[in-house]
Amino acid sequence: MEIDPSLPDTAVLAVHPTQLYEVAAGVLMFALLWRLSRHALRAGQLFGAFLVLYGVERFAVEFVRAKGDRIVFGLTTSQVASMAALAVGLWLWARRPERPAKSAAPEEAASGAPAS
Repeated sequence: MEIDPSLPDTAVLAVHPTQLYEVAAGVLMFALLWRLSRHALRAGQLFGAFLVLYGVERFAVEFVRAKGDRIVFGLTTSQVASMAALAVGLWLWARRPERPAKSAAPEEAASGAPAS
């Protein structure tokens, strides 16, 4: 498709290089997650941190993308999915560790009768 050279520059849709924004954000997320992985974390916390970071990044980038798939409250499908990822990520980060199941006392388990 050729663009008519007589059209002024303002008549052509200007777009942001969102792929570059995503790459830059991805490198930054990798560095943050790499550093965070050196700390003692509960199972699922690192993945939760990734979901939060990716949700924020994708939500922000969608504002400058040249797409017309706005579905609800002016948000795109990807922004709605990003909010879901953010919510799951926050839940994974903040949830309490599972409590170990109560086990029978060693004497009970061996004999099958309560210890006296």
